[in-house]
Amino acid sequence: TEYAANRLGYWFFPEGIELPPLKAGENNLIKLYVSNRGYAASYRRYDLKLRLTGGNGTYTETLDSDCRKWAPGTVTAVDAAVRPGIPAGSYGAEIALFEGGRPVELALKRDVMKEDGFYLIGKVDVI
Repeated sequence: TEYAANRLGYWFFPEGIELPPLKAGENNLIKLYVSNRGYAASYRRYDLKLRLTGGNGTYTETLDSDCRKWAPGTVTAVDAAVRPGIPAGSYGAEIALFEGGRPVELALKRDVMKEDGFYLIGKVDVI
């Protein structure tokens, strides 16, 4: 039932990310690639968030993205600016999609989803 519901609606698959070293306190451009393998677009706009976590702190930013534009059968490049306000260091890069405070599941393994709805997708250095 869950598989059929996802296929009939939208089903978001993170396909990749361009996440160069980020300069602290400056605007940095990142690019996330997302495919919608369902048969419909989302009719709701959810909040796409990026979180950096590491020994020097945590930084979370809501990215300027509209998932209603992630069309079925396509891969969409989401360009977003981030301005990390954390000290230099190595951080885990995590993404999540939220409807208010409720996480929206992405098509990633559930065992990599944290309890708060974020998925660890890689590492990044803040310089």
